[in-house]
Amino acid sequence: MKTTAPVDERLTQIATMVADLLEATPEEVERATSFADDLSADSFLLIELAARLEQRFGVELGQEDLTRLNDLSATYRVVAEKAGW
Repeated sequence: MKTTAPVDERLTQIATMVADLLEATPEEVERATSFADDLSADSFLLIELAARLEQRFGVELGQEDLTRLNDLSATYRVVAEKAGW
């Protein structure tokens, strides 16, 4: 499902999704420089995040994309590339 939402809205959606998954606040997600280091995300959580991003934004993320889901801005860039935003 492609969306035409503005960048801020998409960032908020992704931050909320990550926060829910990592049991953090959206503000903590926004401040995190590394999901792994700052929010204790492991590879299993990143796989779950990728699945949720795929479902929500109608994109397909490959194995190489998982390594790029480091922080909020990087995650947004990956999804934006795949979605053609």
